[in-house]
Amino acid sequence: MSFFGRWSGRGSDASSLNRTYRQWLKIPLRGSLISPGVLAYNVTLSPSLSQNTSPGLPEALKSRTLGWSFDARLLSRHPVSLSLSAGSTSGVTAGGMGSEGDFSTMNFAGILNFRNRFIPASIAYTSRSGQNTWISTPGATPIGWSTRNRTLRFNANTATLNFWVRRILFDNLLSADDFATWDASLSHELTWGLGSRLRSAYSHFDRTGTAPYGRRVWTEQLAIRHSQRTFSALNFRHHTTTTTAGSSVNRSLSFNINSQITRWFSAGARAATRSTRFNGSSDKVHSGGPSAGMRFRLPLDLRVSANGSVGIERRARSRTLQVPGEALEERHAVDETRTFLLDQPDADASTVSITNADATVEYLIGLDYRLNELDGLVEVVVTPGSRIQVGDAVLVSYQYSLSRSASPSGTLLVGNYTLSVTRGGLGFRHARFFRGNRDLDGGELATQLLGTLDETRTNLQGSFATPLGLWRFDLLRRSRRSSSFDYATYEARTDVALPPLSRIQLYVGAAARHTEQDEQSLSARSAHLSFTWNLGRMARMYGKIEALFLDINSGATDRSIGGDLSIDMRIASIDAVVQVGHYRQAIPVLTTRSRLSMRIVRRF
Repeated sequence: MSFFGRWSGRGSDASSLNRTYRQWLKIPLRGSLISPGVLAYNVTLSPSLSQNTSPGLPEALKSRTLGWSFDARLLSRHPVSLSLSAGSTSGVTAGGMGSEGDFSTMNFAGILNFRNRFIPASIAYTSRSGQNTWISTPGATPIGWSTRNRTLRFNANTATLNFWVRRILFDNLLSADDFATWDASLSHELTWGLGSRLRSAYSHFDRTGTAPYGRRVWTEQLAIRHSQRTFSALNFRHHTTTTTAGSSVNRSLSFNINSQITRWFSAGARAATRSTRFNGSSDKVHSGGPSAGMRFRLPLDLRVSANGSVGIERRARSRTLQVPGEALEERHAVDETRTFLLDQPDADASTVSITNADATVEYLIGLDYRLNELDGLVEVVVTPGSRIQVGDAVLVSYQYSLSRSASPSGTLLVGNYTLSVTRGGLGFRHARFFRGNRDLDGGELATQLLGTLDETRTNLQGSFATPLGLWRFDLLRRSRRSSSFDYATYEARTDVALPPLSRIQLYVGAAARHTEQDEQSLSARSAHLSFTWNLGRMARMYGKIEALFLDINSGATDRSIGGDLSIDMRIASIDAVVQVGHYRQAIPVLTTRSRLSMRIVRRF
């Protein structure tokens, strides 16, 4: 049996107070017939009552729920066994502004297990249904949902083979948003020799009805251990996807080999190719290059490790682009029909501007002319009473979209490296990944489509025992320069675990972060003091006080300070948790928030 209560308040120009009470009771009934190995059952009854009071509500919002669950296991220790489970929850809610609602859920599941030393298998069926109806105010139109979901699954697996197939039927009983899916998966692993293995997998997914979708994935992973120091890997992947927007095909093949030449030095090489096709676009990438790594120890107990790779990447993309275009002072003559079409298709009607032949008078839409959009073309119609007369010449300016095929290609230099140095509790790590353009065909457009990137990450962290306690710190800098966007982030964190004071353990910490992206900046600073107080075998107290300062674009956005206190108690068969919190925010609006929650559980 449990009781839960929460009181929370907010103080500002418009104060508010919310109170929530919730209590529930669980009654379990367990037993068996003949013996637990023949038939075992478990029945649980769960009634509950809750109440919420908020400002502005004429009356409290109250709800009542009643739930039950049942599960049984038949012949659980035999070659063929059956497990059944079912459950239901229903309830009503009323109050507030005169609102009322009801809900119900129903679940059923059955699993038939076949125990076999060669291929164990199981068949599972689940059914879930639910409905919810809500009337916000008296006389309002009811809103809600009602659905049913049924699943049938077959599963068989051994130590090296796994196969399953599943059928899902989803019915929306209030609309036509129904769908059905078939999905299956087959995987197998073969091992031999010094640790060589071959993993094969295929998965299939089809969805019909709402949002149809299809996916096929085939993967092969071959890893060969040639000796204790040399191994190689070959990976293949074929992935196809079909949606209402089109279909895509992705293929990739990669090979790498690595050898531990000495105790402190290793070397290897990698080659890969991949291709992607989506509707009328394609992307092909071929790459390869060497890699190396080393690890050794220097005087003063310095441990150094470094690894990296460099290579050439050949990329070729072909896609249809919607390139913005602009027509300036396009000349048209007005004939007896008093209409004409703009020269460029896919013109943006909102950008059309028409002047006289000398560009000294600008005509007004609705008064001198109107526009009709006709299947990608824009028609100009001179209105009666317009200042534009038959035989006049006019100049039209507007923007439009121009479809063009872009096929940039080029060779890029790609690489990465990582360097780390450690000594005792102090560690330094620096990593960089770059993709630079070399001999790109297509100029600026190729740079935009193929992409350039230079990303670094530098980290210094440490942990030391000091007279004040265990001190830890972490300094981090991340930066990225690319053809799409740039950013830089600086972070600093530190905390100290002070020596215990009797049964009290104190922690003090602070953190700061500054991020710059394009022309935006964000700065955040925080400090906290927390403690753990062991009050004995039956109670423990936790507390935390923290302050937060947040600036966006050098402007103060948030200034807040607050704290939380929690007490956990266990007295005989009663568990209780009491939590108190209070926060004060000075910027942008003076606001205070307080909360009190209590949870009591009685075990029978």
